Amino acid sequence: MKLRGKLLILLLAMALTPLVVGTIGDHIAIRLLGRELAAEARQDLLKSARLRLREQIGDYAQQVDVESRLVEALLSVQVQAVERRLAAGRTANRRPVYYEADFQAGRVPGLALSPHHVDISPDGTLGPLPVSYEEQVIRLPPGVDRQALTGEVAALSDMTRVYQHVFRVMRSKGLVLWQYTALASGLFSSFPGEGGLPDDYDPRERDWYRAAMAAAEDAPGEDGPTAWVSPVVDATTGQLTLTASRVVYGPDGRPAGVTAIDVPLTGVVSSTRLPADLGQNGRVLLVAVAPDEIARPGSQEPDRLYVFADEKTLNQAGDWRESSQPYEFRLEDPAQLRTMTQDVANERSNLLLGVFDGKETILAYGPIGNDAAVVLATPRATITRQVERMEATVWERTWMMLLMSTVVVGLVGIGVVLVALIGARTVTEPVERLAATARRIAGGDLNARAEIARHKSDEIGALAKAFNDMVPQLQDRLAMRESLNLAKEVQQALLPAQPPQLDAFDIAGASDYCDETGGDYFDFIVFEDREQPTLGVVIGDVVGHGVASALLMATARALLRSRATQRCGLAAVLTQVNDDLCASQFQARFMTMFYIELTSDPIHARWLSAGHDPALVYDPASDRFDELFGQDIPLSIQTGWTFNERQDHLIPWASGQVIFLGTDGIWEAFNAEGEMFGKDRLKDVIRAHAGDGAEQINQAVHAAVAAFRGECGQKDDITSVVIKIR
Repeated sequence: MKLRGKLLILLLAMALTPLVVGTIGDHIAIRLLGRELAAEARQDLLKSARLRLREQIGDYAQQVDVESRLVEALLSVQVQAVERRLAAGRTANRRPVYYEADFQAGRVPGLALSPHHVDISPDGTLGPLPVSYEEQVIRLPPGVDRQALTGEVAALSDMTRVYQHVFRVMRSKGLVLWQYTALASGLFSSFPGEGGLPDDYDPRERDWYRAAMAAAEDAPGEDGPTAWVSPVVDATTGQLTLTASRVVYGPDGRPAGVTAIDVPLTGVVSSTRLPADLGQNGRVLLVAVAPDEIARPGSQEPDRLYVFADEKTLNQAGDWRESSQPYEFRLEDPAQLRTMTQDVANERSNLLLGVFDGKETILAYGPIGNDAAVVLATPRATITRQVERMEATVWERTWMMLLMSTVVVGLVGIGVVLVALIGARTVTEPVERLAATARRIAGGDLNARAEIARHKSDEIGALAKAFNDMVPQLQDRLAMRESLNLAKEVQQALLPAQPPQLDAFDIAGASDYCDETGGDYFDFIVFEDREQPTLGVVIGDVVGHGVASALLMATARALLRSRATQRCGLAAVLTQVNDDLCASQFQARFMTMFYIELTSDPIHARWLSAGHDPALVYDPASDRFDELFGQDIPLSIQTGWTFNERQDHLIPWASGQVIFLGTDGIWEAFNAEGEMFGKDRLKDVIRAHAGDGAEQINQAVHAAVAAFRGECGQKDDITSVVIKIR
């Protein structure tokens, strides 16, 4: 990427980062604030809804209590009226009597379609039922002669006025569907009059009749208590009803029958309505505690809570022969269900928050007597929907703010881009000129110069001046590099291109410099004018490395080669070479050297060491290393020093033996852990490759040193010569 692009990115980052970070921070803060407000509002709404539902169920419980007392009071009126008429026998104000056949034939006064009574047609559709609010209907039990019950019919013939009075009081509250009296003989009086009772209908087999008789047996000698019967299906209309019934006594003080009032569940529950904001998706249920055998006959389980009706089924018709089919009320939490069951059984009002019908629901309930209660079920989501709308509003406003912030960021970004494009040119143009000049220099044009006249006083001008000053120095360094390369070529030319080929010896040598030029040196000299074939091998190491060391090495090589051909002995040769080097005044420079001459027939060696490490002699047959020592000082240290020659009087030469000469760059090589290669590792390499040729042995030594160093660079020159006796 070019500098202009990088500068543009930098400017954009500096300008936009604070704005973007601030916008994101504001967005997060608003979201958090909205969530906190929504959480508080949700709690407030739930608390308010609970209070309102609790108040409403309490009010309704009181209202049901008042209405039940009203029903019981009016039922007492019916009881007294029936008992008086049974005691009198015949009433003075006897009215005409109408039987079922009269209603079916339409011969009854006031017969018309009722808006309060539902008729079930054979095809199952619902419609208004024809009834008479002016007359009651008398039904005789099947198989009983009308003449046998003439007295009872006459006694009850005047009950129409009582029924009408009670009906008018209760109709406005929707608390009456039917009023009727059934005597022990099976005679049945019902109001409003209608003719739709089934043929096999016997009031004495109905729950309301049996319950009233059972209540009278439990309280003998007293007025029969009111028996409230759990919801049943009305025999005529199929509507769900609650029945309040009481025993009527005859003149002899014994139960003579039962009078009752049917209260439609629509009337009981219709007064219970959820508030408009809570009523959506809410339900009003009628529940009661009943034995478990309602759902599973014969079950011995404890009583359970059952739903007898709810708003969705109150107006649905059913079969009069069956009670309404209750279903078990269930909550996800069994503990909550037990609490609610106990509350209903003990006629306590309460409020719970539980999972009902798969939804988290607030359940407010209050008693209506007879182990029954009305339940107001409101889904929690209905209450919190206002909070959800508020959260949606906050989220919408947040997105609007984020959108506005994004537009602002975009406008600022466009402005920054324009400023960067215009302003960055002042900086990037001179830099591009410097880069172009650098490319010209890299291409070989060392006369190229950077010209930036308008930036002499700033940092770019200083950079251009330093750049221009660098070019002549670069030229000097290139010239020096060329000189060093030339010196390297010259020095490499001084080393043997290949070892001499002799029948008695296998010879190899190599030198690795750590710089372009070095101070190590080796050479082979073959003396063909001697009585016996003679090989001269020399290895040297100048202190330090570089150009000065290379010059000392080259001088020593030339002096040695010029003196070695003289037949004056090794000691005289090295003495003369040392004096000449001392005279050359190589300040602070000296050179170690090991020089050995080998004859081939027979094999004989003589050597001289000028401060150099001894040569190693390895005999594979005995696995033994010997060293060829010397005690003389290095060359170019002291003029007039007399060197001493040594010979191999104690070495038995044999085929396969290896003579190794090397410089200290081999055994003084270090690895990354600070360990030194050492002569023991060197001997191990020679021992391992003693069966190979001289060249393979030499290469193995150099490879072992390089592997030992690893990532550490070469710090000194490495030179070695291997001579293997054939």
